[in-house]
Amino acid sequence: MGTGQVDNELKKIVYLCMLMATSILAAMIVALSIILSWDIWMLPVIFVGTAVCWTIYVVNQASQRTQIYVCGTFAMFLVLYYCTKIKTIYDCGTVIVIMIFVFTFLGDKILIWSGIIVSFVGLTMNLLTDSENLQELDLYGIVRTIMVYLMIPFSAVLIRRIVRAWSDTERK
Repeated sequence: MGTGQVDNELKKIVYLCMLMATSILAAMIVALSIILSWDIWMLPVIFVGTAVCWTIYVVNQASQRTQIYVCGTFAMFLVLYYCTKIKTIYDCGTVIVIMIFVFTFLGDKILIWSGIIVSFVGLTMNLLTDSENLQELDLYGIVRTIMVYLMIPFSAVLIRRIVRAWSDTERK
């Protein structure tokens, strides 16, 4: 099996992982929307977006890059929405890092940088729109908030190094 085939197969597997992670995040947001009385108008958007991502995957008529961008854009939309609705900024960190890890494994720089920018925007919107949290921030809260902001680029750099080392080892 050539290097191109291995890369293509790896992208297919990572894309499927991104699709499953996006679907799990969508289900989690639907559950939270019902439990916490978030915006009900988002439920049809989430269902349609998830259905579109799965349909594009199953039908497999679009190019792999198009499939990745459609699902990646939907994933970023979900992360942005989640970050703006959740009460504490610290809860966004895990979701963001998973998204950045998957994007980095795909190796698409546009997707990686878009994910990083959307993450920063989501975190900043969370801080600015939730004035209660902003007023109650103590030193502990400030440090935790800074840590969440630092996790985003650190996770992208870390996983990029792992992927690069993995590729170098396979070539040798």
